[in-house]
Amino acid sequence: MPRKKFCLLILFTLLACLCAAQEQGLAFQPGRRGTLGFGYGIPYGGYGFSVDMYVFDQIALTVDVGTFMYAAGYELGIKYLRGNSASLWRPQVVLLYGVNGIIPYTNADVTQTEVFNGITAGLGSQFMFGQKRKHGLDVGATFVVSSGLFKRLEELSGYEFDVSSRLGFYLGYRYAFEFRY
Repeated sequence: MPRKKFCLLILFTLLACLCAAQEQGLAFQPGRRGTLGFGYGIPYGGYGFSVDMYVFDQIALTVDVGTFMYAAGYELGIKYLRGNSASLWRPQVVLLYGVNGIIPYTNADVTQTEVFNGITAGLGSQFMFGQKRKHGLDVGATFVVSSGLFKRLEELSGYEFDVSSRLGFYLGYRYAFEFRY
């Protein structure tokens, strides 16, 4: 996907989220609440950590850093969570950009890894528990929308590789907090 189309897609997504939030009458809370998490899956950069900063009660910016065992992983994106922060169950939609494909080469002479970036979408849920809903479980499914991985696998069709799927899952723990400023 050309860079110009990608930038326009992100811009329109952010504008749509802001318009939806404005229509729902949500209060602007820049960085007032957040969550820290660790787990497995693309929304955690592989095996890794995730930090969400809520700009509205239902919209969060997310940064994720981890490892895919063969290479480092990162994700930047936006989350839309239905309900409010006091809800036990919050369905979520996630749109991420970052590492979403890896091809590791290993033979007697060379060990090499190719890393591919792209857009990943996800559907899932946060189940928050505890007296103040500060602890939670994050679970869902992801779909790789765009990645250079699949084109590269076609180019290397004569070689033997494990088949990669566009579908994945994620599972993690969340801790919610509020900034005191």
